[in-house]
Amino acid sequence: MDTPEFCNRTGISPQKLTVWIMNGVLSAELVDKPHGGYRRELTEAHVQRVRLAKALLGKRIPFSELSRRPELFDAPYVVYDGREARPCKDAGQAIATIAKAKHRCAAVDLNAVRAK
Repeated sequence: MDTPEFCNRTGISPQKLTVWIMNGVLSAELVDKPHGGYRRELTEAHVQRVRLAKALLGKRIPFSELSRRPELFDAPYVVYDGREARPCKDAGQAIATIAKAKHRCAAVDLNAVRAK
């Protein structure tokens, strides 16, 4: 899909899309346009990644953490204690991580986000 359609589907602006690509939160191939120039090639996988990023950002996980830690997008659960985001392989591990924390935590069930 092209950039305008992608931005319409995800609710992010073309400028934000560029920032996310430049910082490694998203990647997109450049493909030739028929009459010269290039355009971004974006897929359903990119739409899904934006949904996951928005869920993580909604729990106040810093953008810089998302760009540095791509493994967060693959985890079923992510727990954030205000300092560090921790990927968790299951709900039990997420609960244990929250129970051990000395600070208030936020948890994101990324499987639920993927299922939407």
